[in-house]
Amino acid sequence: FIEDIMHYLTVPVGKLYYMQPAEAFFTYIKIAVVVGFLLALPIIFYHVWRFFLPALTATERLVLGIIVPVSVILFFLGLAFSFLVFPAAIMFFKGFGNEELEALFSVNRYFEFVIMFVLPFGFVFELPLVITILGKLGFITSVFLRKYARIVIFLSFVIAAIISPTPDVFTQS
Repeated sequence: FIEDIMHYLTVPVGKLYYMQPAEAFFTYIKIAVVVGFLLALPIIFYHVWRFFLPALTATERLVLGIIVPVSVILFFLGLAFSFLVFPAAIMFFKGFGNEELEALFSVNRYFEFVIMFVLPFGFVFELPLVITILGKLGFITSVFLRKYARIVIFLSFVIAAIISPTPDVFTQS
């Protein structure tokens, strides 16, 4: 499926170039490994869970039985959301071009950018689960969250405005 994956990932930029003889080959391998790992992630988590299952109490089994599937679902929702934002990011970066400056994307650098753009979305979507776990463990409380909510929301939008690739509110949110 590597050709289909490569086609889907290159839609926002069109044509890519490779600068070294083996660059395209190794990029194909890298993309195949990353996509294969992401597709195998639920099965890997399942087997890790099954390995630890005999050592867990009934309560721990119940908790992990909820946390593991939710974490996988949240991670993949983050990946899916990143592909909604990704074309806007590419358009933003291509917008710096002009008559004298044309964007020529190297296949290896482009896919490194894709991976480094997409994976953080998966991890950021884990934050609700992390906050819930920290709350259950007693590290943070709802009073703490309520007290600092305005500051956190404000700082989140400031940081998003600084690091987001486009100036629209949708990407910042």
